[in-house]
Amino acid sequence: MASLDRPLRLPMMSGYVKIFRGELAKILHERTEDTVEYVFGDSVATLTDTGDGVDVTFERGAPRRFDLVVGADGLHSRTRRLVFGDESRYLRFQDHYVAGFGVPNHLGLDRTGRLYSEPGRAVCVGNYDGDPDHAGALLVFRSERLVYDRGDVAAQKRILRERFAGMGWEAPSVLKALEEADDLYFDAIAQIHVDRLTEGRVALLGDAGYGATMGGMGTGVAVVGAYVLAGELALAGGDHRTAFAEYETRIRDFAKGCQKISGNAGPFFAPPTERRIRSRDRMYRLLSHRLMAGFFKRLTEKAATDIELREYPA
Repeated sequence: MASLDRPLRLPMMSGYVKIFRGELAKILHERTEDTVEYVFGDSVATLTDTGDGVDVTFERGAPRRFDLVVGADGLHSRTRRLVFGDESRYLRFQDHYVAGFGVPNHLGLDRTGRLYSEPGRAVCVGNYDGDPDHAGALLVFRSERLVYDRGDVAAQKRILRERFAGMGWEAPSVLKALEEADDLYFDAIAQIHVDRLTEGRVALLGDAGYGATMGGMGTGVAVVGAYVLAGELALAGGDHRTAFAEYETRIRDFAKGCQKISGNAGPFFAPPTERRIRSRDRMYRLLSHRLMAGFFKRLTEKAATDIELREYPA
């Protein structure tokens, strides 16, 4: 295979700042727990916008009424489905699936990674924080749409075992670690494209409104979107119509620009042929050369900085 003897080095991970989802959630919770009401272990069941408020029922808790509802509940947003329509109208499947989970760092990686590809599938092992004991595994494979229960972790592990059976390099050890993994993420590589981000007193934020499974700077875009949405609400004195319109205007092009760079994530990791793998390796090594480093850096940062943020009242 094209990368069998020499997995592709990924120096792009060097200096890459990554905050794991759990750590980010912990930071945000600690900073706001004294001023924000948190409800854990429950989900929204229905939403009814009455024009002067939103009546919400929950799977476990008592019904409540809110001035506004912001759906920041991910690529498979229930809020979006309840208010904007079925997911099939907005989710664009990109012919690949991705899985991620923690593995032992037995390659001794230090803020770098290794990528091994065979036609239509890839295994990547990387270390972001210099921890000598821990690394992260990323599995990508090309596929038709799969039917599976997103809540059934055992079924997802079975799919991965079947798809990566017989693969070379570190695949056997990664699959062994998969059996013990309690942090598995598994989903289709897809994008969300909605006609609008607001409807009445309901707004979509982050992956729920402009998501991309990987490569689209999802968390960063969500944080920027939250800043703009909150700022516009403050600036408009709580007038949600004005604030929502400004939010949509200011965030849409930025979010779409970030989405564009995620469009080739699947084919980059798991090219369909050996020839494409060799071509990918040559191009990446060229772009990673120190003479090209500045250009590559500007290329990857362009979308992330392509928005002018306003100063908002506290």
